[in-house]
Amino acid sequence: MPNDFVIQNVTQTLTGSLNTFTSVTFLDDTTVTNYVDTVLFDSTVANRVTLSTPQTITGTWSIGNVTAFDDVIVHGLVNTFNLSTDVVLTYGDQDVRGYKNFSLDVDVLGDMYTDYYGNISYLNPVYYAAHAVREDVPTNISGYTYFTSSGLTFTGNITVTGYVLGVDLSEMLSNFGSNMERIESDLIQEPPE
Repeated sequence: MPNDFVIQNVTQTLTGSLNTFTSVTFLDDTTVTNYVDTVLFDSTVANRVTLSTPQTITGTWSIGNVTAFDDVIVHGLVNTFNLSTDVVLTYGDQDVRGYKNFSLDVDVLGDMYTDYYGNISYLNPVYYAAHAVREDVPTNISGYTYFTSSGLTFTGNITVTGYVLGVDLSEMLSNFGSNMERIESDLIQEPPE
């Protein structure tokens, strides 16, 4: 008769093909070596994802609606992406390589660097930074520069050390000043009697 009962507080091995329990709570470890509800329990335990223990997951898994409360390290692909090399993060330093097409505006809130061969909108930023005239930034322009816009406006001082349309502006200004002095002097003198 003792083999026909489950005895409380005793280590016991249950055998047979049908053991049915209702409202049973196991307060200690339980080992199942065969099927539970037509599922081979050994295989299920070996292939489960636990809720609260560190775990190495291998193979291909399809997992829906997952919230991770700690670090997750993926050594394989997630939806064909290698997370460590294929994803641009919203924080931290990263090397971004290859052709990227952004369909919306991209705001760069810090410094952005590219090598000499990298382009943004077919414009090389290294060349652009060295040759562009930027708004509200003092800029030295050297070499032959052509402004083709018909609405070019300078709101501050401009110093030209070369020629504009073949004219040396500093010499013209100097000549203008001495010519104005002569004109003023002529106007101030009393007319001859």
